[in-house]
Amino acid sequence: MKEAFKKLGCMIRRDHLSKTSIVTCAMFLAGAGVAGLVTGALLPWSMAGLIFSGVLAGAFVACEERSMRRMKDADMGYWHQGGIGYFMHLQGPGRSVAVVVKTQKLLERALKKYARETAVPPEAMKRLEPYVRDAQEAGRAVKAVVPNTPIELPTFEFVRTYFNAAGGKEKEMIAAIDLPHAPPPWELEKLRREAEERQRAADELLQRKLRLETEERHQRIVDDILQGTSGAVTVRALRLKPKSALSQ
Repeated sequence: MKEAFKKLGCMIRRDHLSKTSIVTCAMFLAGAGVAGLVTGALLPWSMAGLIFSGVLAGAFVACEERSMRRMKDADMGYWHQGGIGYFMHLQGPGRSVAVVVKTQKLLERALKKYARETAVPPEAMKRLEPYVRDAQEAGRAVKAVVPNTPIELPTFEFVRTYFNAAGGKEKEMIAAIDLPHAPPPWELEKLRREAEERQRAADELLQRKLRLETEERHQRIVDDILQGTSGAVTVRALRLKPKSALSQ
């Protein structure tokens, strides 16, 4: 039950706590409080403000959920990963893609205050681990592809922006999740050739072993012929019967 509440809290913070929704609901509550003070009916107006704010928050949640379910292709722009830069798209079920994208944005916001530090404090990363685990679950159905190529990436790296010693902005990988992917054609061809090489080497080894066994067997036969046998050999004389008179 505790884990379920933690997961719900992570989902609300990641997916639905936007500045627009918070400011709008706060304005409704403040307006209701001011109206209650002016009219002298603070309780009714406060209740009305809470009710309208709840309805408004529910509307924001519904709209956000609808938007997330439509996010089946997210353009991540020019992305650096594994020391290589390329344009990248995340594709898959809408909500799964949205969870990965929103996790990246949440990590950026949460770690913005450490932009002047070259390393993120371990306690800060520990607080963010539940969000990375949720993204890993969502990432089981998400693919990271490079447009107009057959390349699918095996991982997605979450990054943060920080300032180096010279004052320039740099990206640092802070977490990564595994993604389902299909190797590109050239990688499949490489794997096929490696498998053929291994099979060829195994066949050659087997042939060499059989040839050595055959040579050893032949050598033993030759040695036995040259050295003779230790057993005694008995030779019996043949008796020829005289020819009968009839045959003569």
